[in-house]
Amino acid sequence: MTKNQKSPLALLGLIVPVLATVSSLASGIWILVDRLHLSLPLALSFGSVGLTFIFGMLSSMIARGVRIAFSGKRQVFLSYDESGATEAKSIARLLSDAGAKVWNGKEMIKPGDSITDVIRKAIEDSDRFVVVLSDSPSVWQSKELALAKASHLKIIPVLVHGAQIPDSLSDIRAINLQEKSDDGFKELLRVAS
Repeated sequence: MTKNQKSPLALLGLIVPVLATVSSLASGIWILVDRLHLSLPLALSFGSVGLTFIFGMLSSMIARGVRIAFSGKRQVFLSYDESGATEAKSIARLLSDAGAKVWNGKEMIKPGDSITDVIRKAIEDSDRFVVVLSDSPSVWQSKELALAKASHLKIIPVLVHGAQIPDSLSDIRAINLQEKSDDGFKELLRVAS
């Protein structure tokens, strides 16, 4: 098995939480019928609404997990502004060489596309969000960060050019690539690919 292939146990790791959720829902239905003396059809109605809500909330996480389990590749959304473009290009190459699929807006957004819609879809389809900070986040980086937070992605801030971690990311440990050391790149590979 190569580094990027996942064992069949990876898929089992996705199935077990789903089965646990269904089991909990069945227990809830039983409680509604037995303890609260609701009719079975009414209890099943409550159960189906609950199940729809739960799976709606988990659907993007389940889809990401299934994609990783079958393809063995993570999709990384790379956010940067022009002042960090050189470093972003190096990071993209490093992650691609390690087997990750790196989403880069410059290449993916075509003339006539809605930039916001394309970026939203790419973030929703990603597993990791790497934000290269060379200064304070640009307007677009701030929008992308908000979308990544809403999608519950793992956000990995990368500091370059003397950047400081912004308040909006102060509770997330950043990777410092400002020093001339390979440690930051090794750490980035470990958490992002």
